[in-house]
Amino acid sequence: MAKRGVSRNPGYRAGSHWANCYSCGFQFRQEDLRKTWDNRWVCDEDWEPRHPQDFIRGIHEKISVEQPILPDSTATTIDVSGFAAQESTIPTATHEPDTNPST
Repeated sequence: MAKRGVSRNPGYRAGSHWANCYSCGFQFRQEDLRKTWDNRWVCDEDWEPRHPQDFIRGIHEKISVEQPILPDSTATTIDVSGFAAQESTIPTATHEPDTNPST
């Protein structure tokens, strides 16, 4: 593995070429770089294995209702007609137009 700070031509290697690390940007020999799971070439210091959570698959859940529950026809209703007859105790704002507009 090439170390950082080594001169660009420490020696001739047949068939070897220089490449940049995708993460840090330093130059390394191609055989000193490693390919990540997302097809990027990085040095050994920047290489990380793929996270194990990427391989977990979700479980298919049956979310539909098997037998819908219908409302009971004998349900008790509450009479709210008496509430509408009460007078409101909330004061209302009155707005009178200005008869003498001064501009």
